[in-house]
Amino acid sequence: MEEKMGILQIHAEGRKYETVLTQKFLERKVWKEPDRSEQRSVIPGTVLEMYVKEGDTVKKGDRVMLYEAMKMHNVITAPFDGTVRKIHVKEGDVLPKDALMINLDSDKE
Repeated sequence: MEEKMGILQIHAEGRKYETVLTQKFLERKVWKEPDRSEQRSVIPGTVLEMYVKEGDTVKKGDRVMLYEAMKMHNVITAPFDGTVRKIHVKEGDVLPKDALMINLDSDKE
């Protein structure tokens, strides 16, 4: 497989295929591995209640906050044992998709 100047060439079983890459494809947001220390909103919603504050120690599964999205209450939990480094939201905040809510530091290094 070879890519040059908006054209992708694929060589399979002795055959050569060529396609022109669209502008939308060329300008796409490239996937990157999520940062486990960041908790982000997966859909737009409202922060209803915070159960932690900066500096608190949490265990995996502990309640961190209550988030309302699509008329449902979602309990956000700690994905691992750690410490709350920074809280970027407060109760009542209306968040878009992918908004940074909380940073956690892992107890494991």
